[in-house]
Amino acid sequence: MLLGGGPWTVGRKTVHFEEVIAEGGFGVVFLVKHKESGRRFALKRMYVNNDKDLAVCKREINIVVSTEKEHMCFALLPALSLQ
Repeated sequence: MLLGGGPWTVGRKTVHFEEVIAEGGFGVVFLVKHKESGRRFALKRMYVNNDKDLAVCKREINIVVSTEKEHMCFALLPALSLQ
């Protein structure tokens, strides 16, 4: 896994890696800092290797989006672009 200060481009946002918060079987959660605003966010990178994993990923996104209304931003990206 590539780490470092970044910058990482996620969609149209640029963030800098600060630390790994958690690791599990389906992915890694990073603490990142948004380049422009300086705000810190949790960024979850999920491993999707097949259609079943993709379904689990989409289901998790739908659950979180339906329960959280504030400060949430989701994008299903083909890959995290590391610069």
